[in-house]
Amino acid sequence: MRLSMKFLMLTVLAGLLYGCQTAKVFSPAPEVAFIKSQTDNVQDDVSQSGENQEEKKPSAYDEAMIIVSGLKDDSSAQDIANALIKIEVIGSSAQISEQELLKIAEIEGNLLSLLRAKVKMEVSALHTRALKSSTYREGYELARDAESVVMLYPLSDSLPTIKEAEELSLKQKEVLRRLEQIRLQRYNHWAAKQAEKALRDLREKKKGGAESALVHLRVIEPNLLESSVAALYSYCVIEIMKKFDNDEKATVAKQLTNPSVTRRSLEDF
Repeated sequence: MRLSMKFLMLTVLAGLLYGCQTAKVFSPAPEVAFIKSQTDNVQDDVSQSGENQEEKKPSAYDEAMIIVSGLKDDSSAQDIANALIKIEVIGSSAQISEQELLKIAEIEGNLLSLLRAKVKMEVSALHTRALKSSTYREGYELARDAESVVMLYPLSDSLPTIKEAEELSLKQKEVLRRLEQIRLQRYNHWAAKQAEKALRDLREKKKGGAESALVHLRVIEPNLLESSVAALYSYCVIEIMKKFDNDEKATVAKQLTNPSVTRRSLEDF
């Protein structure tokens, strides 16, 4: 009986040991489970990476904002106009959602208002410099620059905007007219000084005063003289003629109309 109990115990123990080994064979190995988990993680990372790449690609609105951020306080009207052109190209894309299109339209509206204000400011500054320039050529170039800026003014169906554009155009024409007027005034101012020199030579030089006075007068173009300066010019001619005998008075006319003498023109002023 004792031998039977011992044999039974050994049999049970062997069965238990065999069962443990069998469990080890059919349970998944720890290394395999770890590799599988790592593979799943990599696949998740790849999936998330692809999603992040799509997220990092700037939207049309973001591209428009990048262009806007490139503008500074001292950006010119031309800079703003160039930015508007770029944003308009972005807004014309067929892949833009309706929501983004509305946002971009709002950006364009703000830039249009900014451009109008900038155009008015730059045109006013250029007109002021043009009218204060020392020569007509310098003033005319500044006025032409102003005209180029006026062309950047964005029009719309708004009556105030149309009126403002018309005022800019009229102001531009007025500045060009004023520059012509200033040039003529500048010429007459110079001619009056020439007549003054001629009279001084007649008064101070006893000999050769008439000839010296003619030198000052003959470079003047009489057709460009305003009434007051024209009268002064005529007075100088009469005073010079008094210095010559009757048969020599024609010398004055010949000196004043000598074709070899170059008269100053408006182009010099």
